[in-house]
Amino acid sequence: MYKLAFLFPGQGSQYIGMGKALWEEFNAAKLTFAEANDALGYDITKICFEGGVRELNRHEHMLPAILTVSVAAFRVYLEEIGIEPAFLAGHSLGEYSALTCAGALPFADAIRLVRKRSLLAASVRSGAMSVLNGVMKEQVSEACRLFSTEKEAIALACDNGRDQFVISGHAAGVQRVEDYFLEQSMQVTPLLTTPPFHSPLMAHAATELEAELNKLSFRPLQYAVIANVTGRPYEGAERIVPYLTRQLTDTVQWTKTIDFLQEQGVELVVEMGPQAVLTNLVTANTTIEAMSYGQREDRLQLRERLAAPAFDPHVPTVVTRCLAMAVATRNRNKDADAYRQGVIVTYDQLERLQGELEAARRFPSEVEMRQALEWLSQIMRTKGVPEEEEKRRIEKVLSDTGMTERLSDIFSKEETAC
Repeated sequence: MYKLAFLFPGQGSQYIGMGKALWEEFNAAKLTFAEANDALGYDITKICFEGGVRELNRHEHMLPAILTVSVAAFRVYLEEIGIEPAFLAGHSLGEYSALTCAGALPFADAIRLVRKRSLLAASVRSGAMSVLNGVMKEQVSEACRLFSTEKEAIALACDNGRDQFVISGHAAGVQRVEDYFLEQSMQVTPLLTTPPFHSPLMAHAATELEAELNKLSFRPLQYAVIANVTGRPYEGAERIVPYLTRQLTDTVQWTKTIDFLQEQGVELVVEMGPQAVLTNLVTANTTIEAMSYGQREDRLQLRERLAAPAFDPHVPTVVTRCLAMAVATRNRNKDADAYRQGVIVTYDQLERLQGELEAARRFPSEVEMRQALEWLSQIMRTKGVPEEEEKRRIEKVLSDTGMTERLSDIFSKEETAC
């Protein structure tokens, strides 16, 4: 089984017609676009499929549109293939997509937040961004230092790879850096009509964004998400507000992010977005295999390689074994109220989950398996099962279903929680 990571792109991935193939083929994508329209109060679907380039490239449209396509791709993938990732990582805007798909906040809240972020950024005037290729990080850092002035700051906005960097800051200063590298025959690509993301010019917008972030409630992450500002996984949902606030003014540490994935033994990354921007960056800078779920050929190949086996109701799963183990466990608790709440109600939840799986004719996801094990643990604790016996019974469930290795961390998490 591959160790997977999903990548979510930022600006530069957009094009007219993006997401339309997913929308035409998959109901999950249709529902995602409809949800986006409702949350925004206007037809982002039409802008994606039929709008003009200028309209799509307005940041208050572009960034919510990319978020929508990314979330749609993720949802389609889970329905079509379902093998869950070890890590999620997003580039700039893509960090919002990653957090949304990790369950940190509802999609409707995320798309409204991203539009607000876009409007706050657009209010920053006299800024510019530019992509530099074929240069070294030390050269870029030195040029930013050399050509910055007290009133015209320039910053390293994105560290994208060995020889690709993005600078951001006051337009006049950015142009000086561009001219400097053009004189050395370096490749320079100005990002037209783009606010100066990831630079000190965004300090006031970051303060306003922090206020917007504090209005939301963030839930625990279902997957490990790598933060742009650290290049390492979030320590918990409590870090979302400070990290996303810093992201507007700090460097996107993409090289650190990809290096971390390689260190963790990730074998395959799948880009969840319209094009293959991050896929190409990974291929250029690492030995990790990279594919884009937004590209039909890659999508078909991924389905062939990763698709789960056909559903068979007779194959034991973690959920069915949890049900059986719950029934087979002797009760030592004479408290009727505790038994009703901790055993009967919890067992009903397990049965409902199994009914949903059978109706959908699919095997449980990793999240569902972990939930089933948590419910079984609650049932056994309520029945008064000793801790060592509870552990043996859960190990038996994992052994019977071939999930010992995949869910091997469940006991260490329980010990840490204690």
